[in-house]
Amino acid sequence: MPKKDTNLTDSERALFRESMESLRSTSSSESVDATVSVWRELADMHHVGPEDNMAYIPKSLPQIEQRRLKRGQCAIEGRCDLHGRTQEEALVMLSEFVAGQQHLQHRCVLIVHGKGGRVGGDTAILKNLTGRWLLAHPAVVAFHSALPRQGGTGATMVLLKSPSSR
Repeated sequence: MPKKDTNLTDSERALFRESMESLRSTSSSESVDATVSVWRELADMHHVGPEDNMAYIPKSLPQIEQRRLKRGQCAIEGRCDLHGRTQEEALVMLSEFVAGQQHLQHRCVLIVHGKGGRVGGDTAILKNLTGRWLLAHPAVVAFHSALPRQGGTGATMVLLKSPSSR
């Protein structure tokens, strides 16, 4: 997985943040449609396969937290299952889930996106969409594919900003 800001321009980041603010402030279909179009642009950047690990762990994260995340040792405080969702539904669910977890002051959450690859053609669609969203979201500190017992490469452990750093 690339570094967090490798392929996003300042205007793409601004457009994403603007779209996400619209999504939080209203539930109108216009806002969702605008967010979905931004996501489709972001989703074209990189592709990870069904069995590939997906990770972003900044060097600024303390070593002990890096190890805990990689080893699946942080206590999972919330779960979001995206199986069977369309891309649009998944984006809305992810946004609402992270906002809710932040409100609850949860720090470590699990997102189950599946591996993809069961239907011919494009593979790991929700997995890749989840990775792009996590890379762009300002509340996400780090993430790493889960351990096999937690869902393996079909799930991602996410470390959110602590309440004091928001």
